[in-house]
Amino acid sequence: MDLSSIAVAGPLFTSGAALIVGLVTRWTQRGVARDRIKWEARLEVAKHNQARFATALEQLIQAADAANRYVVRSSDIDINDWDAREPYILPILDPIGRARVEVAALPPSRGRGW
Repeated sequence: MDLSSIAVAGPLFTSGAALIVGLVTRWTQRGVARDRIKWEARLEVAKHNQARFATALEQLIQAADAANRYVVRSSDIDINDWDAREPYILPILDPIGRARVEVAALPPSRGRGW
């Protein structure tokens, strides 16, 4: 085998370059796949946290609706009588408790005042 001949050196150079390109492509694709998996996992966690936050928000909206009903009816009921207030107070407290559970399940973040 005469390496000074272009007929021998050309294919060797081309096959070596193709091998290097193939290895670099494989290495790059593995890195891209690893990053994609990592970001997709983070996205799924974010979607799950968003669903929890939306549930907590819905519970707080229900509590606000119940509080509005209580405020509207507060002139008609005796504030010192628990039996008269119970149908209005418990619908406020129940959703707040469920919302606290949902918010407590969220990961810690800055600005969370609970």
